[in-house]
Amino acid sequence: MRLHKTFNIKIGGVSTIEIIIAFSILLITFSGWIVLYFRLELATSKAESDSKMMSLSNSILERARSASKIDFDSIISSSTLSVTDVDELTKDLNVSNFYVRLFDWKHAQESKTCEFNGNWLNTNIIKGIDLGSSTVATDIAAIGNYVYITADSSTASKADFFIIDISNIDHPSIISQIDTGPGLVGVKISKGLAYVGNSSVNSQLQIIDISNPYSPYVITVFKLPGIYSDGSTISNSIYYSKNKIYLGTKKSQIAEFHIIDVSNVYAPIELGIWEANTTINAIWVRGNLVYIATPDNEELKVIDIHDSQHIFRLGGYDAIGNSGSGNSLYFVGTTTYLGRTQGNDELYTLDTSSTTISKINSKKIGSTINDIISDGKTTFLATSDTTKELQILSIANFDLPAKAVALDCKNNILFVALDSSDALRIITPL
Repeated sequence: MRLHKTFNIKIGGVSTIEIIIAFSILLITFSGWIVLYFRLELATSKAESDSKMMSLSNSILERARSASKIDFDSIISSSTLSVTDVDELTKDLNVSNFYVRLFDWKHAQESKTCEFNGNWLNTNIIKGIDLGSSTVATDIAAIGNYVYITADSSTASKADFFIIDISNIDHPSIISQIDTGPGLVGVKISKGLAYVGNSSVNSQLQIIDISNPYSPYVITVFKLPGIYSDGSTISNSIYYSKNKIYLGTKKSQIAEFHIIDVSNVYAPIELGIWEANTTINAIWVRGNLVYIATPDNEELKVIDIHDSQHIFRLGGYDAIGNSGSGNSLYFVGTTTYLGRTQGNDELYTLDTSSTTISKINSKKIGSTINDIISDGKTTFLATSDTTKELQILSIANFDLPAKAVALDCKNNILFVALDSSDALRIITPL
């Protein structure tokens, strides 16, 4: 009997220990699951937070990218955003510790990084440089610490390409000059090269190496293909976009519009032509569309160049009245500024958001508009008026020594090229 009772006690003792062990294991397992659950919750919360931050960052960047697609020039420096010009088509953006470079692949607009602010009723006009007797400016480009001026002279042997150092804006100075031929009509700058339109029938396009601004030199001379014996097959307008030059000539024996591939700057290739049957005064490229200002009744023509072998007219705009030729162009977003020669209203703003162009507004200026620059709020006009060569629309007029032929800008500084040997004026608000 005692043995039997003792046996029962042992069995009971073993069962109690097993239950305690089982509960302990269950408790440990449950605790582990709780810890794991909270860690997963924390990780999920952190992931969601990181995702929101990344989404916010992407949203901010995407807004900048979207803005650049609409208007590349709208990306400007501010207290939280610094911008450096790399060339006419490239800008460096530095936002806090994040660094990105944006390219205007779609429209490849000229890089006029202007921030027109301050009091332009009161300005500081800095007298520039003297190109020499009988030499007058024809175009201007400002990039970095330099201004590039093309010129024409009654003496063919005189210099027609000038580089001016503006690192000290109050004391600009010519640091180099070269003679390229009979004269130049326009200039575009990109990546250490100057693409210039020449008034020679044997070298309508020239490419100048400006990597050393103190010693520029012509590396390529390009003659337009075709058979012509007239003296009018010369450059009259030029535009650069994505390794291509868009060259317009005076009315000639061959087509007046030319697309030239300059991917190999030492061996340019003509890709396509279009017969305008009129002089081409200004060119602006936006994607696969090219806008052309002409002296034709249809002052603004739009051509489709998506297939350079089959270029065709897509649309255009005929301003009211028979007087006044299309003479200059500028774009801000989908708004086109069309400048005309003296006649009826010389300045037109047009909605070019679609191929059906419509008039937004027009204004009588009273003189030929040779060039236009605008940020959408302040508009500068280079005119032929002998008393108001530079006009700031609805703000002020400036009397300069000669008619203004071209404009460019850098930040809040305006550069004016004059039809004179006294060829440069630098203007800033006080």
